[in-house]
Amino acid sequence: MPIIEEFIDDPEEKMFIKDILNPYHYISFDIFGTLLERKLVHRENLYRYISKKYRPGFNYEAIRLAAEYAVSVDAVPTIEDIYQKIIEMTGITKEQADKLMQLEIDTEKLMLVPRKTMVQLLDWAVGCGKEVSLISDMYFSESVLSEILRASGVENYKSLYISCEYGVDKQHGLYDIYKRDIGGSKSIHIGDDED
Repeated sequence: MPIIEEFIDDPEEKMFIKDILNPYHYISFDIFGTLLERKLVHRENLYRYISKKYRPGFNYEAIRLAAEYAVSVDAVPTIEDIYQKIIEMTGITKEQADKLMQLEIDTEKLMLVPRKTMVQLLDWAVGCGKEVSLISDMYFSESVLSEILRASGVENYKSLYISCEYGVDKQHGLYDIYKRDIGGSKSIHIGDDED
């Protein structure tokens, strides 16, 4: 499956890319860094921001990163898995963890913005009758990620492939699941590569 790197914010480049996409019926897009980008450059900055909003003395940034790392060693975690690990690591209650998790989700919604040129490219592809899917290594469930995408104006896609929903990341089989679902047809991916 050919890969198009995510450099397409120039309208002239977008026209060039449309010519490349024309022969393909199946097109997949990466989500983070391709269709959506964070106002904060690094995810760690998001956790630092949440740390300041949550409560003094609770090093959310370090705890959140450690928890995700711990549950990612042997599995592709969901956000619920990460927060269960935070409960185990810190002793906070399930209610506190749920509030903190919701704060993370709400903060992500605030900090994520669409890359308009890329969303327009996706909409163009759908308008041309292409079958568009989104593929992401992410711990958010399909319902949470769909809500985030909808809030950013990204709605015109057929399927959503999220690593935590399939228990496998892009590098270890998520692309293979997508390829199987499209019957092995010729396809192209826009965003980061299969690794």
